[in-house]
Amino acid sequence: MKAHVKQFVATEDQLNKAAEARKACQNLLKRLTGSINMGPPFFSQHISSLRELEPEVWVMEREVAGLNASLTTLACEVQRLNMLRLERKE
Repeated sequence: MKAHVKQFVATEDQLNKAAEARKACQNLLKRLTGSINMGPPFFSQHISSLRELEPEVWVMEREVAGLNASLTTLACEVQRLNMLRLERKE
């Protein structure tokens, strides 16, 4: 049981990190679209910033994919344990 709690807490932490990354990306996109009207130098500067953040976003996307797989595994395990519990009741 403790392992499941630890995994749940770790999953929650990773989901919070993914939400923070999503928010950072949205803020960057807002800054980028807001500065398009300011001219090409500002636009290319923001594109450079975006390219620098791209690998970090990829890492976070991989982490989220791993978390989704862990969450699916955890859900399957919970379902299996529930089935065992129901069988024991009968």
